[in-house]
Formats: sequence, C-alpha cells, structure tokens
Amino acid sequence: MPVAGLLLWASLLTGAWPAAPTQDHLLATPRLRLSFKELKATGTAHFFNFLLNTTDYRILLKDEDHDRMYVGSKDYVLSLDLHDINREPLIIHWAASPQRIEECVLSGKDGNGECGNFVRLIQPWNRTHLYVCGTGAYNPMCTYVNRGRRAQDYIFYLEPERLESGKGKCPYDPKLDTASALISECSLVL
Repeated sequence: MPVAGLLLWASLLTGAWPAAPTQDHLLATPRLRLSFKELKATGTAHFFNFLLNTTDYRILLKDEDHDRMYVGSKDYVLSLDLHDINREPLIIHWAASPQRIEECVLSGKDGNGECGNFVRLIQPWNRTHLYVCGTGAYNPMCTYVNRGRRAQDYIFYLEPERLESGKGKCPYDPKLDTASALISECSLVL
C-alpha cells in the first residue's frame, strides 16, 4: 500500500478527521472515504516513514485493548501507538532466510519485489499474543508475536521457536489479496 494509502488508513482507524457536514435534523456521520487531497486538506495527516525501506503496508489490525495498531509489511511487523501514531513504533524485523530468498530468485521471481517475507496475516491469538503469517519468499510461514498483557508493558517480540508452516494460512504470492479469520485456533484464508 502506498504511503498515501497508509496515511488514509491511519487517519480513519484513529478517528483523526473531522466529521462530515450535517443537516440540522441529522446526526453527524463520519466519512468512510477521503481522497488524498481531501486528507491533506484536513491538516491531520502526518507523513509516515520509519526508514524501513518498504512501502508494502497492507495488513492493519487495530487493537483497542492495547491501544495499538499492528502493521504488516515486507520483512517487518510494526506496533504503533494509537494515541500518538508518530511516536517511535515497536518494530520486528522478520525476513525470509537468505537461503529461501536465493531459491526464490533462482526460480525466476523478482529478488526485490517478490522474494521477501510479506506479512499477510495478523490476528489476535489471545490476550498476550498475535498470530502472524508471511509469504516467506514463496514458502509461507507463521509464528506468534508476544505483545504483553497490557499496553504499558511495551513488549513486542517474535517467538521464532514457534515457527510453523503457513501453507493454507497465507498466500505464496505477495501480490494476491486475501482475507482471513481465526476460528477456534485455526486460520481460515479466503
């Protein structure tokens, strides 16, 4: 997702836009869509860039219990503070193995555009953990992220010892759009 799209989603998820104009007898309802130009005109949008060398911000999960927004991108999982989206995020670097990237390139895929670990699933697992999956350079993989019990804990780390295959849970191809749901500890990808 381009930076403009992330700005839009960040503003929509945090409620940082003015209410739509209302008629006298109707209640105000928030707008669900703004053009980039309209978003910039509100003065509430801030440039989002943490020098991660990626623009693939596609997966967003808003967690109101922890006051966080989790963002999946190429090789990274971020945890942003919902009260101050520009505060330094908690960052996990989760790249595919160099061996897997080499195999992906040898199979004819683009080394920069396709052979990375594009995070495509972030779901709450329980009060303390998230379940995350990535494309793994065309070899999907999943694991758990410890996010702590409370937002104040400021805990955010990957549990590599719990790494498992993501086949059937996450797409191989980073260009595929999917939707997912976690039902009874089983991931369902649609």
